[in-house]
Amino acid sequence: MLSIILINGVDMKKLILLFVLLSFITYGIIFSQSKNNPYNSNSESIDVMSISPGVNGTGDVVGAQCVGGLVYDDNTFENAYGWNAGSGVGKYVMKFTPNIYPYTFNQVCLALTRTTSGTANFTFDIVVYDTLGLGGAPGNLIATVPNQTVSNIPIWPTVSWYDFTGLTGIAQLISGSYYIGVSWNPATAGFHFIGADENSTPRIPGFGYINSTWSSITSWYSGYQKIGVRADGIATIYTHNVAAGPFLSFPPMLIVNTSYQIKAKITNRGTTNESGIPVKFFVDGVQINSININLNAGQADSVSFNWVPTNPVYYNLKIVTALATDEHRPNDTVSTNVLAYPNGVMYCNGTGTTAVQYPFYTYYMDSKTDMLYLSSEIGTGGLPMNIYTVGFNVISPASQVMNGFKLKMKNTIATSISSFELSGWTEVYNGSYAISGSGWRFITLQTPFMYTGNNLLIEICYNNSSWTLSSTVASTAKTGRVYHAHQDLSTGNGCLDIISGALQTTLPNICLSPWVGIEPKTPNEIPQVYSLEQNYPNPFNPVTIINYQLPMSSEVKLIIYDVTGREVALLVNQKQNAGEYEIEWNAADYPSGVYFYKLEAGDFSQTKKMVLMK
Repeated sequence: MLSIILINGVDMKKLILLFVLLSFITYGIIFSQSKNNPYNSNSESIDVMSISPGVNGTGDVVGAQCVGGLVYDDNTFENAYGWNAGSGVGKYVMKFTPNIYPYTFNQVCLALTRTTSGTANFTFDIVVYDTLGLGGAPGNLIATVPNQTVSNIPIWPTVSWYDFTGLTGIAQLISGSYYIGVSWNPATAGFHFIGADENSTPRIPGFGYINSTWSSITSWYSGYQKIGVRADGIATIYTHNVAAGPFLSFPPMLIVNTSYQIKAKITNRGTTNESGIPVKFFVDGVQINSININLNAGQADSVSFNWVPTNPVYYNLKIVTALATDEHRPNDTVSTNVLAYPNGVMYCNGTGTTAVQYPFYTYYMDSKTDMLYLSSEIGTGGLPMNIYTVGFNVISPASQVMNGFKLKMKNTIATSISSFELSGWTEVYNGSYAISGSGWRFITLQTPFMYTGNNLLIEICYNNSSWTLSSTVASTAKTGRVYHAHQDLSTGNGCLDIISGALQTTLPNICLSPWVGIEPKTPNEIPQVYSLEQNYPNPFNPVTIINYQLPMSSEVKLIIYDVTGREVALLVNQKQNAGEYEIEWNAADYPSGVYFYKLEAGDFSQTKKMVLMK
């Protein structure tokens, strides 16, 4: 059925991501094949722990264990994570976000354990990264504390804390977060593990590194919440220090010739009451407006500026505080790049949420996928159009660049396929391509395709010499509409040498744009605005999941109300650090009906509706 999505439609990427994560845990990703995997192994030399449910490691405290610093775990460990030998250096890191800036880290604590095959001594590096990697993954190496050695590491299920104080050389964190963790070579230091808290919520973003690639820890351990890493440091306090950011209630999508209120939080982080603080709004480096505000020491308020984008291009937006006596300029500015979309529609097909690895099956070196979309699904009413961009709803992005990447299109009257199409293609993209993040990701065609209004056949293939993980996309159940194969062709070319495959049962959701689109830049890994996502599933029985995002440390309440407005559950009531959060509500004891959930965080408040159907 036709699905014409207005450009100002709701972004459902978080909803889809959650569903697919749960589907992956329970059923596995569609068209998954076995392959030698360095992350998990069933061989005798296994170096990745899998502890049976209900067995907890105990925190055998050594040193100060960073008490009073940034502590996210609950000091019980349901699992422990390590690496198999043979895939190079392995790393585990977790994101740390201070409450006050600038902040200098000088202490790290690690919860370590081993199996009986591991030695009581363990040598490793402490590593610190920024958050500028693909999709908010670890990016630039900030510091390494090399060759740290500990002794008397206990045997699982005992987990000991080891405290490393007086660390130097870690660059001062001006804003945002660092990833901090441990790095070692399992070939020379095997059977050693970092404790894993799989019980307490919320989940703190964490990444693992193996085969020279970063991936979310949840790629291997669906139960991950935190790893056994803590950190502490020193915050610098200034007499005059006014900070800008984050943006508040930022529009999820901007449309040209539409007025928007651009709003940001302004905080006096100094020790002096300030009056007449100039706050300025810039678009592409040009000042548009300015206001003055008063803030007492420690006080926060918001400022708003009205703005109308006039062209479908990228804009750089900045809100800047300009206190003349400010002693710390790096936090004076909050900035973001936004894309204004044309007024109009995108032609989209598919509403399913099943995760599939095709057409970006980079868990193998080579892949080819043919996908057939019917005219009734594309939705132009049989009218022709020039296609400039093709979009897929990415659930889990992988960093692998696809070399020799080709995208081809063909008008056809066929209503099903059973093999790879060999002729009649128009090549509209030829080069390299990488998935830049989750959500809708658009490929701008090098040659626009003239769609005639009939059915549309699309082929995507690539030719790599290495592999990592696949990028998964959302798909909808359709039979006879996808033909796919993937192989490791060390000397061949997937676009030429893959000639046979297998029919699949789900068709990737797609959006086709009749205008020149620009793929949005990967956003900063730290959420830029407060947001509350729609619960999933909805309707539900009896368990549902609620996701929300915090751009800064906030006092948070997540409250459930019945249809009469009576509070029936308080799911969260605590201070939480910046990040993405996932909360489960089990309504087994409540009757069927309409319920509302409300998020209160700082100055942000939003309510959404959900339906319990038993």
